[in-house]
Amino acid sequence: MEDDWPPGPYYLLVSRKADAPQCAVWPAGFRRALPEIPVPLEPPDVDVPLSLQPLVEPIYAESRYGRNIDYTAPCRPPLGEEDSLWLERRLRDLGRR
Repeated sequence: MEDDWPPGPYYLLVSRKADAPQCAVWPAGFRRALPEIPVPLEPPDVDVPLSLQPLVEPIYAESRYGRNIDYTAPCRPPLGEEDSLWLERRLRDLGRR
């Protein structure tokens, strides 16, 4: 990358074949929905916007991750204090704590 990484715990990277290894980067985290990203196509076609969150939610539900993940166990690697407090509130609201 030519620029500094944006702040965030996770990242989404998209690279055009002709520009690799250069890429565009979007920060991602669990406090907000995943962003819409452009999927590069070959010229002359324009990029196709792809909304990621609507894809992830049904996969989570259909794969029954909620039954396999121990939501009482601490996160590894551990979250920062602010994120831990947010996650604790969210899990309580969802009846997981």
